[in-house]
Amino acid sequence: MSAKATSRSGLKQKISKKDNWIIRVELNGTDLNPYHRLGLTQNPFPQTGKDEWKMAELQMQKLGGDPIPADRPAEYISEVLAGFSPEFIQKCIENYRPGRIVKFEVFWPKNGVAD
Repeated sequence: MSAKATSRSGLKQKISKKDNWIIRVELNGTDLNPYHRLGLTQNPFPQTGKDEWKMAELQMQKLGGDPIPADRPAEYISEVLAGFSPEFIQKCIENYRPGRIVKFEVFWPKNGVAD
């Protein structure tokens, strides 16, 4: 299976699920935590199933739980994602929308080396 992504040059390219993790990111720009109705503070389930990534995934998933402070979203996202790549942090900041829950996918190479 593969998905299509647009590269920086605007050209469509195939993204192989065999070679890449597809990480789903949620950013909560609302006033409510959607996981509270389930008795949770955030999505507790890992996406990759890799133990060595568990803490990083839970750290990232915090952004989809409690609301991101509307008065300082960029700073909050940067604080929560401390240790992640600057490019990933910037992508999250750019996708944040006040008043909405935004969901998007990021393709991460399974070998850990981004193109």
